[in-house]
Amino acid sequence: MAGSFADRIDELKAMVGTGDLVGTCVVDQIYARAQHENLDWKHPRGGQALYLSQPLLENYPRYLQHYADQLLEDGGEYAIIDAMEDLAENGGVATHAPVLYVNLRASGHPMVESDGEIIHDREPRQHRLSEEELKAIYREHHPIPSKYSEAELRFLWSRGF
Repeated sequence: MAGSFADRIDELKAMVGTGDLVGTCVVDQIYARAQHENLDWKHPRGGQALYLSQPLLENYPRYLQHYADQLLEDGGEYAIIDAMEDLAENGGVATHAPVLYVNLRASGHPMVESDGEIIHDREPRQHRLSEEELKAIYREHHPIPSKYSEAELRFLWSRGF
């Protein structure tokens, strides 16, 4: 090998970079955290609590190996992008999130930053639902009998029914 140790280290730094490489997968729905954290909730239509952290814990050895394999090729950026996409899709949110109205499973938002610069930011397939959209979905799937007056309906809705 030609060059000094310092020269070779500089070459290595140029190959892999020196800043932080950070991958995230965000599920941005009003109810996402409650669905993720409540271990006692039942999910009769499928899915589970810990729908993001459990797949991460199961798959991190594969993600790290892919990163190690790619590190000297491209600094590992594409491996981290692949890992975050996997968490958002088939390996995580899209297959493990609770199924109520399907929108939570389509809400994975993968992002990757390299040295503070966003290098990957794919919008989720499902936008963040507004409170009005959530109410409309709820009403569609849980119609309230017409025996209630408008005031009673408002009272029931304020209590989460």
